[in-house]
Amino acid sequence: MDSASANAAKSRAEKAERMVAQLQYQLEYLKLNARDEGAVKELLQANEKLRSRRDELKKQLETLEVQHGVKIVPLPVTKTSALPSSAVPGKTPGTEIVGAPPAKKLCVSHEACTTEELTDVAVTAAAAAPAPAAAPVAAAAAPSEGAADKKAKKKEKAAKGDKGAKAEGGGKKQQEAAEPDYSRLNVRVGKIVSVRRHPDADGLYVEEVDVGEGENRTICSGLVKFCKMEDLQDRIAIFCINLKAAVLRGIPSQGMILCAERIVDGVSEAAEPIKPPTGSVPGDRVIVKEYNAGEPDKQLNPKKKVFERLKPDLQTNDECIPCYKGHAFEVEGKGICRVDTLSKCQIK
Repeated sequence: MDSASANAAKSRAEKAERMVAQLQYQLEYLKLNARDEGAVKELLQANEKLRSRRDELKKQLETLEVQHGVKIVPLPVTKTSALPSSAVPGKTPGTEIVGAPPAKKLCVSHEACTTEELTDVAVTAAAAAPAPAAAPVAAAAAPSEGAADKKAKKKEKAAKGDKGAKAEGGGKKQQEAAEPDYSRLNVRVGKIVSVRRHPDADGLYVEEVDVGEGENRTICSGLVKFCKMEDLQDRIAIFCINLKAAVLRGIPSQGMILCAERIVDGVSEAAEPIKPPTGSVPGDRVIVKEYNAGEPDKQLNPKKKVFERLKPDLQTNDECIPCYKGHAFEVEGKGICRVDTLSKCQIK
């Protein structure tokens, strides 16, 4: 068996020791406080099995140490447990490495064996190994240290290589972690070039919308109760176009028309599409000057619920002007947006 097997055997022995100590504690507690004699008997049996397994592992460890040139002699066992000797049958003698300091013992008994003692004995055993064996160990240590240095340099190089990528992605992560604001939304002026009823949803219109991209977007809206089709045809409105596309009853919707909506007791009573200022054309961006830093997200992450977190601050004011935190929606250089009649209403 090689040194790896020896280490594995030693590890199992330590684990067995810890389990035995834990069972001993439970046994003592039951003996002093519990009335369930059956539980005490069961713990005794389990303790005995673990002790047998521990002894077997100790013997394997001793065999391995002998094979590696370590001489061992039996030592008397010092009791440190408060348990009576009758509760701990079948104690086995400990072992000590020849040449080790007398204060350090490899105690096979579960009462005195600790991980620290096992570690100290292993170190002492290595120190007490025959001199001829030291040369191969020293020879093997040098390549190990060189490999460690090489590995450390490789990690350092990889870290430097990733530094630029991390810095580039850091801004986006910080933006997502911070409280979102209106600048995250991509709101554009659009023209509804065609509108029809959704074939499978009575409350939905299906609109083809020009938002200045060269290709129309299909957008579904729940305005059947509030707007006639002829009122929507060729209408100029504003649309949020960086929401993740959603399939509504079999038809993909690639954006959302923004409206002021009056809700009473959780029920929508009225809705009006927001009108951009005169002179706006498809593709114009609708901004809030006080929150206009940087470009909007290419696509809002639905897991972050950005739009849902912004909704409480999206409302019309007393003058029917759609606002974010009291600041008006506007198309730069062309004016502010409005709705016809719905003041102090939620924007959805």
